[in-house]
Amino acid sequence: MSGHLILNAVVEHLMNTTKLRRSSLVVFAGASAGGIGVFHHADWISSKLHSLGIAPRTVVLPIAGLFFPERWPVLWEEFRMGVEVPVDGFMASWCHLLEGSFLHEGCVANATAAKRPVRECQDVSKILPLLKAEVFIFQNQFDQYQANHLGLCPPDLCNASTDVASRAGQYLQLFGRRSKETLQATIQTRPRLGVLAPSWFDHTNQLEREIAGDGQGVSGWSFAELFAAWLDGQQIHLLADACAGGPCPQAAHRSNSLVV
Repeated sequence: MSGHLILNAVVEHLMNTTKLRRSSLVVFAGASAGGIGVFHHADWISSKLHSLGIAPRTVVLPIAGLFFPERWPVLWEEFRMGVEVPVDGFMASWCHLLEGSFLHEGCVANATAAKRPVRECQDVSKILPLLKAEVFIFQNQFDQYQANHLGLCPPDLCNASTDVASRAGQYLQLFGRRSKETLQATIQTRPRLGVLAPSWFDHTNQLEREIAGDGQGVSGWSFAELFAAWLDGQQIHLLADACAGGPCPQAAHRSNSLVV
């Protein structure tokens, strides 16, 4: 599980065995756990390529990698009792259980200078304000994996059909708001950052279908159209409106989103 060392070796292998050295554009992407890794290596990848003697335009595409939005995860059982306080250091404690992991270097330097625990940098929300790379985030606001497997809300309660008036519906509304607020705050400080954030209850399945061109699109726009426009210099900030505050059926996205 030495992901950083593997990535370093793969980049060097590609330099020696492919046409990477002649590339003018590199898209560095990953989904789910890979999306987390992409966030942490967003600035590293350009410096690595530069150290190997090339300097292509390098853009970063984390898919479903926002672990976690600001002030998340809130555990379902605690939420049921009226507690909305996030579990402190949840991801950091898990990832550092056996060995240290590679963390975004800018975040580590910032935390060290402020005398804060370096492990806080495992949380992507702490990385977002410090990113220097060109980043296009593709992220569901109601990430199914985070709700069911990390927030521990059972799938029979928290799902795409959850009644928004139920307690589980209120839990998902809180999650969606915190996801959207995290992305909006990042856009305010880094308007060049691209964001495509549907309001489906999904982790990676639908996002990957959209990237493959096999989806229904978001607000009538395909992923390919939005990503190409962003590469051409347009600001792309598409954060889908929630449906009554909760997740939307896929078809609802054709009219319920905002593009800036």
